[in-house]
Amino acid sequence: MTQTLLSVDLDWLNKSSDPAVKLGKLLKYIPPGIPVTFTVEHHQFLTWLRRLVRSGQISTPFDLINVDAHHDFYGWVIPERDHTMNCGNWGYRIPTKWLSSYTWIHNVGASVDGWTEATRYFRKRNIKFSKRSHLLFSRSKPNIAAAVFCVSPDYCSNFVRDKLPELVEMVNRHFDLQRAPYYDIKDDGFDCDMIADPACWEVRPRPEGVRKYAIIQ
Repeated sequence: MTQTLLSVDLDWLNKSSDPAVKLGKLLKYIPPGIPVTFTVEHHQFLTWLRRLVRSGQISTPFDLINVDAHHDFYGWVIPERDHTMNCGNWGYRIPTKWLSSYTWIHNVGASVDGWTEATRYFRKRNIKFSKRSHLLFSRSKPNIAAAVFCVSPDYCSNFVRDKLPELVEMVNRHFDLQRAPYYDIKDDGFDCDMIADPACWEVRPRPEGVRKYAIIQ
């Protein structure tokens, strides 16, 4: 059975009336012992993915399921000529020979800008693709071999931003992560009292003897 890389952006929770409940339902489908990384911005997981493939912890080609408010195949880029990479175009940076299929699970009412161009890219390379607004994991049961989570604080709604520390902690507890994002309020002249600013977040190891992540005050 083809393995699946599950990619989850917390901005997927933007339309939810209870983000913690929705995230909890998703986590139930993900084995806690698989390789997992948690980044601030989405594209930051690609170095980790390359290591995973080289080590054989995930086999190629794999199915990619992106649970996200955005499909992240925006704007065609040619890696050999264009070294610009960001949270919206990282999909193009995954070698096509690594992809068996791409599934976008989005929010209800999410923008589909750029999706037509993305589908042309998939068709040309014989990569299966689909999009839907519901998980349906209880029906399809993907073979999840690895997972990546990202905060994307500048794309989360105000409602979700207020709950981000709780949501990050839910992911941390499920996988017993040793490294995860922190929202760090610094008193060094740099205004970090902006939870929406990715620069105010950083991934750091769990402090010794501390079992729970918290906002650093």
